Amino acid sequence: MKKNKLVYVFLAVVFLLAFFIIPNAQAATVDATSLKQMFDRLDNQQRWDWYKSQKDNALIAWGESFVMKSYLIMYEATQDKQYLEEFIGHADSVLARRDNIRGVTDYRGLRLPAWRCGAYTNYKKYYIYAVQTGLTAEPLAKFAAIVSKEPGLSAYQAKANEYLQAAKDAVAVHDMRNQPQYLDVQCNWSEDYDSMHLSLPLNMNLAQASAILAIYEATGDKSYLDKATKITNYFKKYLTVIPSSNSYTWKYFPGDATYGSAIEDLNHTTFYLDFIYSAYKYGLFNENDIQRFANTAEKVLIKNDGTIANRVDGSGSANIPGEIAFWLWFEQPSSHLFDVSYKILSGLTSANEWELVGVAMLNYTFARGNGQPVSDPGQSPEPAGNLIVNGDFSAGGTGWVSLNNSAKINTETNGNKYLTNGYNWDFYQELSLKPGTYKLNMRTKKGTANLGVRIPVQFFQQDGKYTVPYAFKYSNKGGDWESMPEMTIEVPSTAVKTRIYLSVDAGGSGTYNFDDVSLVPAGSTPAPEPDTIAPQAAITAPAGGSTLKSAANLEATASDNVGVTQLALAYASNAQGSWTSIGDSTLVIGTAMDGTWRLAWDISNLANGTYYVRATARDAAGNTSTSDPVAFVISNDQTNLIVNGDFSAGGTGWVSLNNSAKINTETNGNKYLTNGYNWDFYQELSLKPGTYKLNMRTKKGTANLGVRIPVQFFRQDGKYTVPYAFKYSNKGGDWESMPEMTIEVPSTAVKTRIYLSVDAGGSGTYNFDDIALTPVN
Repeated sequence: MKKNKLVYVFLAVVFLLAFFIIPNAQAATVDATSLKQMFDRLDNQQRWDWYKSQKDNALIAWGESFVMKSYLIMYEATQDKQYLEEFIGHADSVLARRDNIRGVTDYRGLRLPAWRCGAYTNYKKYYIYAVQTGLTAEPLAKFAAIVSKEPGLSAYQAKANEYLQAAKDAVAVHDMRNQPQYLDVQCNWSEDYDSMHLSLPLNMNLAQASAILAIYEATGDKSYLDKATKITNYFKKYLTVIPSSNSYTWKYFPGDATYGSAIEDLNHTTFYLDFIYSAYKYGLFNENDIQRFANTAEKVLIKNDGTIANRVDGSGSANIPGEIAFWLWFEQPSSHLFDVSYKILSGLTSANEWELVGVAMLNYTFARGNGQPVSDPGQSPEPAGNLIVNGDFSAGGTGWVSLNNSAKINTETNGNKYLTNGYNWDFYQELSLKPGTYKLNMRTKKGTANLGVRIPVQFFQQDGKYTVPYAFKYSNKGGDWESMPEMTIEVPSTAVKTRIYLSVDAGGSGTYNFDDVSLVPAGSTPAPEPDTIAPQAAITAPAGGSTLKSAANLEATASDNVGVTQLALAYASNAQGSWTSIGDSTLVIGTAMDGTWRLAWDISNLANGTYYVRATARDAAGNTSTSDPVAFVISNDQTNLIVNGDFSAGGTGWVSLNNSAKINTETNGNKYLTNGYNWDFYQELSLKPGTYKLNMRTKKGTANLGVRIPVQFFRQDGKYTVPYAFKYSNKGGDWESMPEMTIEVPSTAVKTRIYLSVDAGGSGTYNFDDIALTPVN
């Protein structure tokens, strides 16, 4: 989605005039007061209030969400509650403009707690875009996170609760896996064991991740952290290092046929740079990553002449140079990023929404570097007690810094996760601890190491210097898990950061295993003994081997020593295959410690054949176990895989470009499609490899040639083939059925497109109706 180019032109003219007419202030003269005055001067509240009347367009996301973001950053920088009040004025209005509150629906007829947009369809259809929801929901959740961490903001708790629930509801709109009939590209997540993504540009995925991680920050609900981690892992796949600058570059939409070679631009990075920084605080990125992002800003985006590039490979010229200030999240010692940002922004006589965030970032960065009480987005939302984040490794490497892929997270047969590492300085957790005495505990198990373990503790001062006053050592007596003797740590008043490393002793070879790492203030109640017992689950209904049709009520039993918190069901076409989520079931009989769970499974759109179903149970400690798969035979009446093949719902399910095709209605009320020769009208499907039958009716319009039905297969890399182009000419002037067409979908095809068109080179129109695609058993 691109913003209006005229807006960019206008903003560029305003910037250039301001740059040459207003003398540039020098960053060396700034202080907290002048920076705050600078923001207040550019904060055009009357202009921003105009947004409160906007609906059904993209302006809440593209504009108002950035104004809201700027107020939160200013509060974090200054602790001035007036900025929270300004935020609330917008947030209340944003909530009042949700579709479910206004009583309006999207193109699917759904009335949802989100914000529909018709700006890209001439307001003929309304879609709910993942990127717009992410941008809008993120500041709502962020407000709740700020309030949750500051006791002095208790008066805002009711608002925080309201905004947090709204953010959760909005994000949930983009997860329709339990309602597959409503899936579209904005909510159809592709997910495997360690990554997930929508088939959309990276910025749109990361806008969703930003809202999801902000919800985790506010709640500590690790299901949100798991999702944010998986989206982060997807993003990491496409980060490329430029050796000459040790910086990152990446593409706008990797693998896409249209945008596959386009490099990400500065404007779209503003959607998610704060997410990258927050993700770093939770261990999803490491220090090497952050240095490379910083180098992208300082060595690539900032050109030698002081101007700002438009793309992260250094090409082009930025439309809004002040957006470079969004990169201040990554400012490093002796950086000139602040000075460059200040020089650009301080000369403005008026600011747009992104420049306003840039000025807020100047305030935040200055406060952070001068000892002001800036909220730390990385403060753990973990429950009171253990100060170590994810000390039992149930969330993988979350919360820990892992360099050079030296350390590994492994899983025991009972589902327990633990760390394996050798001798290095690559694996640690960094904490902001108050001065005082702390107790450190953990369990260890000997691997292949020839020496014992060594637990170094580093204290970092404000100037970056550090000491290593502790290096606790232990050698296991046997071959099983053992608790190390409790370790006492005295954190000095000069320490601004504390690092705790897990390693084999210096000079050793081989590996050791670590688990259940806990750190508590001396005198507080030690963290409870962790629950390491995994729940047990089994599919109980329908009976294995049953034949299913249309829908089935799946039941599974699950038991646990503490209690099952989630029982998820998934299916696959073979017992060792790739598993697809059916959804989370509901406890219907018994208790969480021993009960029966149920979930309705819609199988009407599945091809006939044998499928396997399994249950995965999870408890509150993160222990999981998966049941043995149970086979079922699906025997549906042949179901049409084409969505809205009779056009009774207008253009729903079809892609229509350039307004070339039209939906018309006969006198009897029957709706049908009219189109000419083009590539503008098609339906895109995710089909399994196999044989399919395609049928439709056609009726001659004004065309001088017959019809042509091209079929395209798209591969994972975005390349495609067009192996079929079925042709037919009607014999008379009424509706006729085309001869049945057979399509072989190859295993390399991830997407299939079916086009409806007049034959190549033809003029005039043809009519199409009753399109059906069914699998051949």
